[in-house]
Amino acid sequence: MRNLACILPLLLLLLSGCGGQTGNGADPANQVSCGAGHPEPEHPKRLDIAVPAGLQDILENPDSASLATLAADSEFKLHKELKGIDPASLELVGEYRVIDGATLDEHHLRVLVESFKKAFFAGEMEGMLCFEPHHALRLRKDSRHLDILICFYCHNYKVLPYGGYNNVVLDMDTGIENTWRTLVARYRLLDISGTDSD
Repeated sequence: MRNLACILPLLLLLLSGCGGQTGNGADPANQVSCGAGHPEPEHPKRLDIAVPAGLQDILENPDSASLATLAADSEFKLHKELKGIDPASLELVGEYRVIDGATLDEHHLRVLVESFKKAFFAGEMEGMLCFEPHHALRLRKDSRHLDILICFYCHNYKVLPYGGYNNVVLDMDTGIENTWRTLVARYRLLDISGTDSD
């Protein structure tokens, strides 16, 4: 029965469109294409899988945005870069600690949001995998917030509050990981993902 619950959303997606690459010149949030130059009808509801409809305005037009790097409490004893830091002194995003962060300019914000949406729309619906996120896009609008956590090990994501969690495996062929890691390096953020533990 659980397998049917995992397959049914994929079947519905395939029946409503191809779930392929986004069309040229089209807003990737609203259009799915089965091939170059052959756009399918708009599917604005698919984004609802990841981001609740009532919070999508934050994704499109936040008052502020930041890129953060994360660590689980258990990692503070494993990585030399984190030794001596009290996890309790750091802000929580879900159950993960913010170990570093930087405010994004408008251009870099759009780059990260569009890279997430592109990888999401090209991704496949699957079940939960490892999920050890080390990167987050943090958006604020008025008194509301939206956090997108990404695990580049299993290619899954989690949206806080109330959003999608491991229901679409992001398509890494879209370049999302390279885009996010490039900006982590540009902003010189402490990042323990991909590093060996002691």
